[in-house]
Amino acid sequence: MIEVDRKSVSEPAEFTRRAVSATKTLRLHVVRGETFRKQNQLPLNEELLAAPDLLDALQGLFRGCCAFCETPLLDSEKKFAAHFRPRQRASQLGGKVDPLHYWWLTYAWSNLYSICSSCQSIRGTRFPVRGKRAALGSNTGIKSERALLLDPCAEDPEAVLLFTDDGLVASTSERGSTTIDVFGLNRASLVQARRDHCRRVDHIGDQFLDRNQPEQWDEQKFIAAVMGE
Repeated sequence: MIEVDRKSVSEPAEFTRRAVSATKTLRLHVVRGETFRKQNQLPLNEELLAAPDLLDALQGLFRGCCAFCETPLLDSEKKFAAHFRPRQRASQLGGKVDPLHYWWLTYAWSNLYSICSSCQSIRGTRFPVRGKRAALGSNTGIKSERALLLDPCAEDPEAVLLFTDDGLVASTSERGSTTIDVFGLNRASLVQARRDHCRRVDHIGDQFLDRNQPEQWDEQKFIAAVMGE
């Protein structure tokens, strides 16, 4: 997981225009009361969440990779948008479910991400928070919510995640450890891929040193030269 500047890609205009109406539809459903909601499913517009301009924007923003594990997405995984805060039935680590969180962010550009099927399957609808969730329908309340998952579009995950040369990722912080667990960032396939990559970089570095005079390089110049190789 690496930091991503969401402002580097423009919010998809046509998707955003259509999202206004789609969000109103959700709001009308919610305000009709609990009895109505139990008898009728939340009217989610799956077609809108697969809008071409939205998917193109997400692919550009996350470089065609999963926002959470950085695995290149399969073609099938590029055909839908995922949510940082789930669109409904957000659950705590202990299993407590909040049925209506976070329906109002279903079509919010700031809440939409690219995700691989593995991260999505492992994560489910878990979105743990410390303390209370934001009030239903509140965008301002989101800012004060104490989320336990790292948001790559709002902070630098590498400040709290430690990637080692044996392919593992660890953290000494609660949020870092929770993120690793919820997205399964130490699953076998990711650990092996990171380990293989470290070995390739080490091999290139060894070859580079064989052809050059190591005492002529400081650390940063050496790393830049190896990455160039």
